[in-house]
Amino acid sequence: MKKICLLLLGGGMGFAALSQTTDTTDTDLTDYGAFADAAPVKRYATQKVLNQSAQKLISVGYEYHGGHDVNFTSPSTLSGGANAVSAVKGLRLLANFPVISNDKAILSFGAQYWHSNYNVAPKGTFQRVAPLDRVDVAGLTTAGVFGTFFKPLSQKRMLIFQAEANLNGSYNAFANITAKGLTWGGSALYAWKKNDKTMTGVGISRTYRMGRPIVVPVFYSFKTYNDRWGHELILPARGFLRHNINTKNLLMLGYELEGNQFEVESGGRRYFLQRGEIKPRLQFEKQLKNFIWMSMQAGMRLNGRFEVVNAYNEHASSKSGIRTNLDNAFYFNFSINLISP
Repeated sequence: MKKICLLLLGGGMGFAALSQTTDTTDTDLTDYGAFADAAPVKRYATQKVLNQSAQKLISVGYEYHGGHDVNFTSPSTLSGGANAVSAVKGLRLLANFPVISNDKAILSFGAQYWHSNYNVAPKGTFQRVAPLDRVDVAGLTTAGVFGTFFKPLSQKRMLIFQAEANLNGSYNAFANITAKGLTWGGSALYAWKKNDKTMTGVGISRTYRMGRPIVVPVFYSFKTYNDRWGHELILPARGFLRHNINTKNLLMLGYELEGNQFEVESGGRRYFLQRGEIKPRLQFEKQLKNFIWMSMQAGMRLNGRFEVVNAYNEHASSKSGIRTNLDNAFYFNFSINLISP
């Protein structure tokens, strides 16, 4: 009996000793330092604000301008002459894709094609005067390429560069195309992002948007006030008040400037038609399926410039060129678009 008691006592002491040496539930041996960042991660600003309208990657559209008169104001031999234009209409195509896209830079390239076909009343001044007789036959065409480079400097600061080149003219054959139909423009902006809802910038731009080359300062402001409202401004080129009805429907109210200088050949001579337009409009965009959206615009085409000059980038004067005063016209634009995610 005495031996059995000694054996039980020794076994109990052995289990007690084992339990003391193997219990590590209160001790964490993980080396968390091995999971720490070797260096702080630098974050960069993005090029969008919350609820901003989506960028179009591919767009197939059609634009129509209603009837209006073309009134000639100079030279004096044409003064008082007028022509009725029943419609201006044509196809508009655009493609724009990023070739570099990461946290440190975004570079995209694109191409565009616009055509305007003029339906003019027969036997009028338009058909009698060079080079408008050619515009009546062949219309006006713009085909060009463009590129955009977005470079964030930090989480708040960024640079934005844009450049474009277009071939513009009244062409009905490749033989009529020359390098004098080329125009170019570009812009450079320095911008800062206060938060995910506010981005502001300033810069400079060279543009033909009103038909003649000008260099202007640029003010850039994209702001989301709340879940429903915001604005998107790139002044003076365009500016819109944005209303997000929901995630699939968008309304925008504002304006945009458009235009260029077009090479026109008539009677063995080359002229240049400078066209500029101001377009106040209401724009509605709707998601059809996934990244396919529909866009509809309705507004007025206000005349900014419709003049013929004899030399590249020349200013029309009373001694040379043709100046007109186009009546305002209702217009609409409809397009199907593939948008950026």
